[in-house]
Amino acid sequence: SCYRACVRGKVLSFQLDEPEVPETQQEVARQEAGSLFALAEHYASGPTRPTVIMIGGLMGTGKSTLALALKRELGWELFSSDAVRKQLAQLDPAQPQADAFGQGWYSSGWTSRTYHALRALASTALARGRSVLLDASYMRRADRQALAQAAAAYGAPVLFVECICAREDALSRLAQRWRMRVDARQLPPEEASAASDGRPDLYDAQCAGWESFVAQEEPYIRRAVVTTMLPLAVGVEQVLDALHSPRLACWLALSKSEASLEEREALLEHSVR
Repeated sequence: SCYRACVRGKVLSFQLDEPEVPETQQEVARQEAGSLFALAEHYASGPTRPTVIMIGGLMGTGKSTLALALKRELGWELFSSDAVRKQLAQLDPAQPQADAFGQGWYSSGWTSRTYHALRALASTALARGRSVLLDASYMRRADRQALAQAAAAYGAPVLFVECICAREDALSRLAQRWRMRVDARQLPPEEASAASDGRPDLYDAQCAGWESFVAQEEPYIRRAVVTTMLPLAVGVEQVLDALHSPRLACWLALSKSEASLEEREALLEHSVR
């Protein structure tokens, strides 16, 4: 991320020496390049201690998509409950499992094993001084607290990023993804959910079992709520904000096709306020 920010800042700086570039465009390039160089400096300084981010929320809220974007942006290790569960059960991640909610491979026993494995993976990363991203619903308060306790052994702060979106949007995403999995069609990489078995008929059951974050009962966890109906770059910015990172050029996590000039300028406006 540091190298990428430096390169993009340098490329933008070239516009300042080109007389054919309008002054207004040069000013945008100047501000944006400055933000990129500041971001590179931030990355170069590195975190003072390893950190854990839980990317949680109900199924269909875009957790995995945000987690992958953060992995690209931060360069941290990423572990997914969907993939870990399938590995523990020795199941093919590409093979959909149509278990009822809380049954089969998604029983409380298998879920406990999955979250225990996620904590172990996080602990291993933290022991090496590496920060980590965990992609899982984290709907149970006990699982969030257990992770915070494990992280505390390494002095690592924990951030719970709760992804939210409208119910109809989540159901639409789940229906489309499930159809593609059943039809054995390859999901696009940005879906980042090849191992997920979330379905529309499971959504309400998970929603009913959701245990809301209570700051008084989870004092060692900070929480940030991200609305995933907004552009992905905005979600990344919100998470970096919660990490006390500068509000700088978070559209780096997006490809050119994903980030319009208007979106980048809007994010730049946030970064220089």
